[in-house]
Amino acid sequence: MARLIVEAGGNTRRFKLGDGKLTLGSGEGATLTLDSEELAEIHADLEVVGEKVILRVRKGTTAARVRGVVAKGDLALKPGVKVVLGDVTLTLEPPEAAGRAAGGVGASRPRAGASGATARRRVQRSRPSSNASLPSWLIVVIILAVAAVGFFLFRNEARDIGGEDVAPTASKVRIETSLGEADFRSARKELDKVRRHWKELDPSWYPIFEGLEKKTQEAEKRAALLAKNGKGDDYFQRQLENFVTKYLDTPNRPAARVLLKRINWFEKEYPLHPKLDWCRRMRDRWRPVAELSEPPTYDDMEFEVKTMTWAMPRDYKTAFGLIDAFIATASGSDKTRAEALRAKHEGERREYFIDRLQQAKHEYGQDSAQTKASAVRWLTELVTKIGDPEMADEAAGIMVAIPGIEGPLQGYYNYERETFDALMENDIVRRFVQEKGVIEGL
Repeated sequence: MARLIVEAGGNTRRFKLGDGKLTLGSGEGATLTLDSEELAEIHADLEVVGEKVILRVRKGTTAARVRGVVAKGDLALKPGVKVVLGDVTLTLEPPEAAGRAAGGVGASRPRAGASGATARRRVQRSRPSSNASLPSWLIVVIILAVAAVGFFLFRNEARDIGGEDVAPTASKVRIETSLGEADFRSARKELDKVRRHWKELDPSWYPIFEGLEKKTQEAEKRAALLAKNGKGDDYFQRQLENFVTKYLDTPNRPAARVLLKRINWFEKEYPLHPKLDWCRRMRDRWRPVAELSEPPTYDDMEFEVKTMTWAMPRDYKTAFGLIDAFIATASGSDKTRAEALRAKHEGERREYFIDRLQQAKHEYGQDSAQTKASAVRWLTELVTKIGDPEMADEAAGIMVAIPGIEGPLQGYYNYERETFDALMENDIVRRFVQEKGVIEGL
């Protein structure tokens, strides 16, 4: 039986691994719960078959490293070779060490259900032989006939190629079952196995698996969109519902234009959100008041700029873009007023930048993971939304100097791609991400 040595949080534990699958991570839902802030709640899977142990790091989590090199794909643990996962070290115990341990204190076991149960052999009592037995030559003929029939029945149904069984009917059933249970990871894994042996399949299977591939892609996309709805709930309440209550109790063109723009963004970002009917009703109600195809007036522009700069975090990049676009086409008093508005916000932006930079430094100096995360968030907002290249570079330089900043950047890439893309527009951040190899293949 394989044994796994786990070093985490200054402690070392040993686990006996029976055949089967288990998960590891920092959350209570993991089979092996590890004391580490650098691991996701469910960070990786382990599959155990005899003495063979395969580590599969889940998509979107920090990759495993072996001797300082990032491991890609499935990783077979080798006895005595350390595998680093965040700040946790995993080592498959060498057979000789496991043998010594067997005579002493037993290793820890994962929680129930962590691995497959050891199969029990059933012992049947032998029956007295019958006096009437078949001739030996007839027994041989029967065995050969059965073997031949079995070969012809299953030669196109299951193949052993490179040690991997490929059975089209079984793969189809597994994929369909996984999709029915919303287990897209298992469906994708089975499809990948089929693709590896695509040429060995009978061509009649091609349209079937292509259809399952398309169905899986659609299900994955829909699941991702539905998963975003929780974040959309917060935006809907703060930026749409509360906005209507506060600013649209009476017909108001500037506020109505802002609402319509926000609704357009919300529908694009959350196409499966349950509040889309509310959005359609509001659009029908306020479109006659403020048609977005019409150019903005000064009052329209001023109010929208105010919504970008009246609370924190402030989006000066978008605000100055609105002002400059208006100035480019304005004339007379409207242009003069817009230029004065720009000068006013330039002064406010400098004060805001200094204040938020000091706040980020203060929060990072606190001995708390929560305040450190808040500090990173403030620096991110300054890099992406301050709208001044020199200020953005100053914030970016501070940000990339933070120890372990690779983790938050990886998190932005996985879960807030729009924010990550905005950060990558900054030369300092982009060079750091590329030189450090924060994102594989980027």
